[in-house]
Amino acid sequence: MQGFLRTYADIDLQQPMDAAVVIPTVLRPHLTQALHSIFAQQFSGRIHIMIGIDTIKGDLALIE
Repeated sequence: MQGFLRTYADIDLQQPMDAAVVIPTVLRPHLTQALHSIFAQQFSGRIHIMIGIDTIKGDLALIE
């Protein structure tokens, strides 16, 4: 599989962030739970979420 980079943001990503979450994954269904837990937190700063896929063992549409 060829690599890809997706950005889901409507702001300038070159601005400083307050926190970063890096998630290495093989696209298991638990990824959805992990992302929901990040967005459920009370945090007023900027968070960058980066997901690194080593081997696809799930549906790539899960990223969408």
